[in-house]
Amino acid sequence: MAFNSVDHTSTGETPFFLFLGRDPIMPNELNVAGRNRSMGETNKYFTFWRQSLEMANDNLTMRLAKQKQ
Repeated sequence: MAFNSVDHTSTGETPFFLFLGRDPIMPNELNVAGRNRSMGETNKYFTFWRQSLEMANDNLTMRLAKQKQ
């Protein structure tokens, strides 16, 4: 769980968030309101998720280009 919930430098996001579109709920957060990034409305949620994936892809592309230099 720890590996999947830590921001990676290549994407700027956690693998958990990129796969599921939300942050994981850790055991110590079960009673905390507002603990994740979900947007409530389906269209807003998917728009937000798509934008996050595009940003992660841009970050990855930029880092790969740096490595090739």
